[in-house]
Amino acid sequence: MIGVAADSAAAGTSLDLGESFTNAPGGSANWAFTGGQNYTDQSGSVAIEIAKRTITLTATPQTKVYGSADPALTYSVGSAGLAGSDVVNGDQVRAAGENVGTYSIGQGSLAIVDGNGGNNYALTYVGGHLVITQKALTIGAVSTTKTYDGNTSSSGMPVFTGLVLGNTGSAAQQYDSPNAGARTLSVTSYSVDDGNGGHNYMVTTTTAAGTIDKANANIVVTPYDVEYDTLAHTATGTASGVMSESLAGLNLSGTTHTNAGEYSDTWTFTDVTGNYKNASGTITDKIMTRDATVRFIGQTTYSTSGASATSAQVTLSASVQDPSGVGLVGATVDFVDASSGAFLAKGVKVTPVAGMPSTGTANTIVTLSTGQYGAQSYLIRVVMSGQYNNNDQDEQYKMAVVSVCQPSATNTIIGTGMLADLGGAAGTFGTTANLDANFTVGLKYNKSQTNLQGNIQLFVPQEDGSTIYIKSNSLSSMTITNVTSASNVSGKQAVVYAKATVTRITINGSMTIDGGVTLRMDFTDWASGSADAAGFTVLSSKTGEMYYSNDWYFDTLTKTWKTRSQTVIGSTVVIG
Repeated sequence: MIGVAADSAAAGTSLDLGESFTNAPGGSANWAFTGGQNYTDQSGSVAIEIAKRTITLTATPQTKVYGSADPALTYSVGSAGLAGSDVVNGDQVRAAGENVGTYSIGQGSLAIVDGNGGNNYALTYVGGHLVITQKALTIGAVSTTKTYDGNTSSSGMPVFTGLVLGNTGSAAQQYDSPNAGARTLSVTSYSVDDGNGGHNYMVTTTTAAGTIDKANANIVVTPYDVEYDTLAHTATGTASGVMSESLAGLNLSGTTHTNAGEYSDTWTFTDVTGNYKNASGTITDKIMTRDATVRFIGQTTYSTSGASATSAQVTLSASVQDPSGVGLVGATVDFVDASSGAFLAKGVKVTPVAGMPSTGTANTIVTLSTGQYGAQSYLIRVVMSGQYNNNDQDEQYKMAVVSVCQPSATNTIIGTGMLADLGGAAGTFGTTANLDANFTVGLKYNKSQTNLQGNIQLFVPQEDGSTIYIKSNSLSSMTITNVTSASNVSGKQAVVYAKATVTRITINGSMTIDGGVTLRMDFTDWASGSADAAGFTVLSSKTGEMYYSNDWYFDTLTKTWKTRSQTVIGSTVVIG
């Protein structure tokens, strides 16, 4: 047997096995036997079979979070293992896609390197899966502050935390209540653009603290500007909110007034909803005095009780007419010395005449002085007060001259009178017809008969309603002569020269026009039964301008212009 011969190699035999095989499937190997001296040489062939090695590659299951990198794809080798230095080369592949879901893992390019093109193995590949899970996404409301507007809207843009690069999102937030105060902001809606309808994310929303501040209410307060009518008046107003809703809480009680006046009034708004700020403000409310007209109806000439008395009780009376007729409720009258601005009587009540509620009278008694020289005139202005005014009444109609005189004594000129219908008046302040000038004179010598003392007052009304007031301030001379008229009436005639001041008196006060002017008075005091006569001439000492002449005429006998004396109405002047 070949087997024996093989054991006896020493006897000169040999066995050549020929080829050897490593890789499957093997092959046919030729062999030869050299028998030497004792054995016959032989040869032959034998089939060698190498079976493939069975191996299994199993993909390892994988997971990842959406948006993260793929994990390395691994596999496990079955228990048979690889022979020798054989290795597996290549990579597995997974199905394409990045959205949340399950993706298969395939063999890809996996191959065994065994020097035989992998044919030494019977390879089985068991695929796996890669699971992509949702990514955590937080959408957080942001803190905002707004002024109350009646709704829960918020201008804040919620913040996205966890978005994958390239994905976008939008969201809205709102307050938990429309009312003012500390509020909670919540995400109310959102959308995510991730190519998968937002399903790649597991969304969590968070809240934030917010504030709604109180709003300013829309408050409109309308002041009143009315005429006094004895009724109480209150400003009107409305308070409304941001949605034009009416609001309670507007208090206008501080604007209620009845009497005439200009009032700085305060209104308040106290919110009852909690959504609006309390507020206050000031307005000017006006109740105008009513128009009325007055006339001085009292006596204009008073004498003292005796030559030594220096004052008299004077009754100041006025009639009042209310054209619109509300009964003169709240009407009073002030009697003012227009030349000085002093009140002679203030707040004298007006009493309606029975049966004639639109007409009333005011009456009061005051003490007026005769002045230093025994005669004093007062230019009385009757001024409506209380709830009425007579501002628009012509000045001449609310003025009167009231004179107070002592009885005449020796070497004196004391008294008062009126020059009526000054048709011939001339000069800068000459008046037109139908305006009457009033005068008062109080002149006397001292006990030693050496010094002339006293004053002359002349009131000349003007067409503009003002009064020109001419008052002496120093006496130059007084000449008294006895005269007899053509009808054999005796009398005394005086010519007086003085320095004087010219002042214009208006409702707004007085203004000096000139001082140191020359004043001449001519006066004739006729015996009882004949009218006295007077003339006044006022000339500027600076320019010679004639300020006033009661009757400026051309004397044909002397061929000169001069002042003519004219009849005095209501004369009380006595030359002693």
